[in-house]
Amino acid sequence: MKNIFALLMVITVALASLNAQSPAFRKGDKVLTFTAGVPYVSTYISVVPPVIVGLEFGIVDGILEKGAVGIGVYAGFQSFSHFSNVLTGIRGAFHYTFVKNLDTYAGISVGWRIGMAENGYTAWNGFSHGEFIGARYYFTRSFALTAELGYGISSLTGGVAFKF
Repeated sequence: MKNIFALLMVITVALASLNAQSPAFRKGDKVLTFTAGVPYVSTYISVVPPVIVGLEFGIVDGILEKGAVGIGVYAGFQSFSHFSNVLTGIRGAFHYTFVKNLDTYAGISVGWRIGMAENGYTAWNGFSHGEFIGARYYFTRSFALTAELGYGISSLTGGVAFKF
């Protein structure tokens, strides 16, 4: 039991020292993401998996020391055997750096969804909204791998992010 407690103390001290680093996302940062997602379960065959591109801007930082707020735009596309799905919109997220180089965040999105049948007919269009959580791990100052879970064109996405 003493060994487990000592191990937990070492891990806590190590995480606290990593946590003392500067935030991974700050005011003035611009992050461009390219991700691909897991298709929703459907009776149709996915021809093109969900692909998403996004651009986020850091607008406020210093919240609870290592927290920041970002806003951005995104667009996603997915094609099935009989129709395509397009989603565009805006997002807002709260970011917090718990561990050095790891940008964790949660937020909401609002946008417009359009479904097009293979003959070009617009099958549906309308307002869309969702919530998401995600993380970006920066291997360099400007390159990260990213993963996100939430509602959008896909419920699970992963890809790359570039900060500039």
